[in-house]
Amino acid sequence: MGENSLLQHYTDLRTSFCKSLEICREGYSKSDLHQLRVSIKKLRTTWLLIEALSHGKWNRDEHLALFFQLFDAAGEVREAQINLNIIGQYDNPTLVSYVTYLGEQQTRANEQLLEQLQVFDLEQLNVLDSVLIQQLADFGDEEVIREAGLYAAEGIRHLLETDWFADDRTLHDIRKQLKLTHDVRLIVMKLKHEEKPDELHETFDAAINQIGHWHDYCQLLKSIRKFATDNASGQESAELDKIIACLAAEHEASRLEIQQLRAEYAAQLSRK
Repeated sequence: MGENSLLQHYTDLRTSFCKSLEICREGYSKSDLHQLRVSIKKLRTTWLLIEALSHGKWNRDEHLALFFQLFDAAGEVREAQINLNIIGQYDNPTLVSYVTYLGEQQTRANEQLLEQLQVFDLEQLNVLDSVLIQQLADFGDEEVIREAGLYAAEGIRHLLETDWFADDRTLHDIRKQLKLTHDVRLIVMKLKHEEKPDELHETFDAAINQIGHWHDYCQLLKSIRKFATDNASGQESAELDKIIACLAAEHEASRLEIQQLRAEYAAQLSRK
């Protein structure tokens, strides 16, 4: 990468997002939607890093506001897809009405996402990026590597000091912090031309994925419990309670896996 590598990195991410947006506007698969959400998440990480580098001269608020409704709508569709995928693993006739309920939710979410895909304002993104690119022009690679490294180190310290299991919201926020710190470290690796990730990289990946799995079950449990309370009675309610118990057991098993990964993370840092 050249001496202004962050500018090229951002340009590549923006191109990837625009390509995903164009594909999804024509009709999207699960994979297409996943790529769209990943591209937005990577942009958000880079905006945060640029904001930190600018020392108050630029902030990401307008970019976040521009993408908010699109990202939120994409998340609603993704959640509906995951709920249907997990519940599809249970072959129980009691679930027919719940699957119908999820299907209706997915239809509404798809309608909202299709609308947001069409109205997303690329011209406004161009306007905002014209200011951002001027800011990026001031950053040399050495400065970016130094500041990003400090930011990642602070993220690692925060993750080590925080009680991951204070409550469900905290653990979900920990996943966001893990992903953010992980992505900033990847940017530093790219700028420094490092190709081989360290052991912490693998632990980050594993923890991010496991907390994501745990969160999927969190959301499904909230959904099916609400459905059971609002719609089920008698024998159907009893059968749903059995399925909920199975889902809760998987949810708890996932939390125990996260505890082990948290211990591995602390052990790796103690050796550094």
